[in-house]
Amino acid sequence: MSDNKEVKKSDVNGEVKQPPNAGAQPPKTAEQLMMDVLIADAAARAQEAESKRDSARRKNIARQQSADDNESAKSFRIRRCSHLKGGRNRPYNAAKDYSIYLHTFIEGTKQIKCFICGMAWREKDTREHIYRDGRELRNPTFNPPTNPGIGWSDALEMLKSTSNKPSSSEQILSSNGPKSEVEDLKRKLAELEAQVASSTPAKF
Repeated sequence: MSDNKEVKKSDVNGEVKQPPNAGAQPPKTAEQLMMDVLIADAAARAQEAESKRDSARRKNIARQQSADDNESAKSFRIRRCSHLKGGRNRPYNAAKDYSIYLHTFIEGTKQIKCFICGMAWREKDTREHIYRDGRELRNPTFNPPTNPGIGWSDALEMLKSTSNKPSSSEQILSSNGPKSEVEDLKRKLAELEAQVASSTPAKF
């Protein structure tokens, strides 16, 4: 009878029945649960950062493409521009009147600019290249063989056939020499102060 009590229970097919919790993983400790939370949070942050980087890359590509398209459209507009007032509606035998003007900046540098297409020429520009911020760039007007390009010297010649007046930025008063405008203003101010002082009645 004692031997029968030690025999494991089996079902009708003879298979031994396992206890309900047999093979189950032991419950995780608080430290393990905290580690799982930290790992999941780090993975979510990494995915979010990668998503932001990918979005920034796409935006940069789109901005660059837009800038290239704008620059291409501007260059095309410049190449087609005659820089003449009246544009395509200008009579064929009309006198040349270029829609350009000369501007002198505050530091003394000069620039010739077209009102129509926005093309600007500076003193070092040639027919083939223009120079901006130390860089040598292709002159947008250079389109051989139909257009040999327009450089600074050509733009100066065009100025002879325009009715537009030159413009300039405000000039800084020079302080070099006793006859400069600054010294003259100081002298006039001193004279004015002397006149005011002499006309003020004395106090007793």
